[in-house]
Amino acid sequence: MGNSSTHTFPITNISLEDKGHYTCSYICSGNSFFISKHSAPLELLVTDPSLPRPSLSLSSVIVSVGETVSLQCNSQDRAVTFYLQKSGETKPLQRLVTSRNTATFTIIAEQEHNRSFACSYRPSSDLFVISEPSKPAEFLVIDRRLHTPTISIVTSQLIAPGAQVNITCTTNGGPAKFYLHKAGDPMPKQLVKAHNHVGIFSIGNISRKDEGNYSCSYACLDRPLLVSQPSNFLELLISGPHTSNPGTSEPPDYTLINIIRFAIGSLILFFLTYVIIRDQQLQRKHGLKVR
Repeated sequence: MGNSSTHTFPITNISLEDKGHYTCSYICSGNSFFISKHSAPLELLVTDPSLPRPSLSLSSVIVSVGETVSLQCNSQDRAVTFYLQKSGETKPLQRLVTSRNTATFTIIAEQEHNRSFACSYRPSSDLFVISEPSKPAEFLVIDRRLHTPTISIVTSQLIAPGAQVNITCTTNGGPAKFYLHKAGDPMPKQLVKAHNHVGIFSIGNISRKDEGNYSCSYACLDRPLLVSQPSNFLELLISGPHTSNPGTSEPPDYTLINIIRFAIGSLILFFLTYVIIRDQQLQRKHGLKVR
């Protein structure tokens, strides 16, 4: 068995001119007239800062172990290949070839340390350049060993429009990051950090769209990607008249409706009065002609 040998070719001060395919070959020191076959090609992609950076979005921010998370990467340019990698790592985790400017990756949630991801793409205009990575996106995994928090509100749950509401999330330890969730919305409404066991969320100038069921959860700062189960729901109600389909539109302005009705009635009365007076004038005029 022959001895293996490795040689490293450094490429310094990389520029766009260095992009492309590379191969290598070798010549044995005892026989300089024979050269080996070329290696399989190695593709060198170079980041092009002029390319618009893609965006990365998640189907859900808080998931359970074993749940499937969808990560959608969007580019402004028409892309050929999309790459998904963990933040801080250069080797792609997944690779998708597509003719569109959108690609969807799927990840199975596990209780591992790094769940922060970014994506990049190769445009169709140049196969050897790659975009800068997107801003990181991360999801949290529920740790059922964490204490379930409690949610409460200082004032009454029936709130007047335009008021400010403080919602409190309480656990048995700290410091922590606290998340406020609204039923039906996969993304947290607010995030606050606290040095103790209490997180306070403020909703100002409250309106009908803020009505609904709220819960909260938290993540310890020393394990920021593991989150507690959500608390029980707190129902937030807005005072004032409701429509037949609450939450879809503001209640009708009955004062304005009455004004419109009065105006229409006045116009009808004016028209009838005009017709009667005009008819009487014609009758008098006709009577004078007959004499």
